[in-house]
Amino acid sequence: MVENQDRTTAIGLDQGICERGSGVDSSVNEHAEQTNNAEIRQSSKSCKHLAVIMDGNRRWAKARGLASVEGHKAGLMTLKKLVRLCPRYGIKHLTAYAFSTENWRRSQVERDFIFSLLEDAAVKDLQDLVENGVRVDFWGNFEKFQGTKLLATIEALTEQTRNNDVVHLHIALSYGSYQEFYDAYKKMRTMTEPIDFSDLLYSRGVPDPELLIRTGGEMRLSNYLLYQCSNSYMKFLDDYWPDFGEEQLVSALQDYESSQASSSLRAVADGAAIPSGATH
Repeated sequence: MVENQDRTTAIGLDQGICERGSGVDSSVNEHAEQTNNAEIRQSSKSCKHLAVIMDGNRRWAKARGLASVEGHKAGLMTLKKLVRLCPRYGIKHLTAYAFSTENWRRSQVERDFIFSLLEDAAVKDLQDLVENGVRVDFWGNFEKFQGTKLLATIEALTEQTRNNDVVHLHIALSYGSYQEFYDAYKKMRTMTEPIDFSDLLYSRGVPDPELLIRTGGEMRLSNYLLYQCSNSYMKFLDDYWPDFGEEQLVSALQDYESSQASSSLRAVADGAAIPSGATH
């Protein structure tokens, strides 16, 4: 999964708790936090599509003296937890950057482990996905997967979860926006009638993400959803992906909601400043 080195400052979660001295009853704190999160769940309904760049698995493992593969295992567990959180916050679509076109440059050993991890998860977690209403599909160029067990497995998973409708999990696998644009261009050349460019992308029919979160400290998109995220609110965190949880999710949703409110106020102010009869 995507790895980089630079860092930026993450914004912490505002608990909304007023502590009076050091003897605050922990139950009061818990109640305040639950109330705050409930308010976020109520207000964050406008974020229907969340995209994530799961950066930092290998560095998380290295910091703990573990092999890189352990970081990928931990990262998968984090993704599973996030999928379960989505319904609480009104998120209908979750797109996860699992393996980029640039990741093909990694060692054969690491690539094989990531692919086997996906295969095992697709089989072992199928029942859980069905019971929780999770629909899964995969975005990317799968030419290098032709004839492999992985391709057969992800095709089966896509079909077996097709009728689920609580959360739609899109896994970007062997994905890169440049490749996506090239594949769209090849399709366009065969068209005899005009067609919207977005209908030629892997994401056709899916609303664009309102919010993108990247962990690991890097502040860039790394060839990920360049078309789809052109208007998305972006949140960059220092936390490595395995350390990402509900606290960071709530913080990002708070920031997104604040940005939406600010944009609405600016739009109202701009509209009020336009003289009667004038045009934009």
